[in-house]
Amino acid sequence: MLKILGIILAVITISISGYGLITDDHSFTPLMITSLGALMLIRSIEDYKEGNKLYAYFNIGVTGFMIFVLIQIFFYG
Repeated sequence: MLKILGIILAVITISISGYGLITDDHSFTPLMITSLGALMLIRSIEDYKEGNKLYAYFNIGVTGFMIFVLIQIFFYG
């Protein structure tokens, strides 16, 4: 279940990023960061279940940073 959700989020993230690069329209950047943060959170859950706790904690930290950046974009961007 998590792998399917991770693949779906990866496709969404790559699609939004590609659209932004091709059209130079960055209005969907918060949506891209949200989907990338969710993808990193799912990846950290998978790593934790596999026993890679160091990578899991690192991915949780990256997810926290992405949430911080997303909040900054919403309030100041």
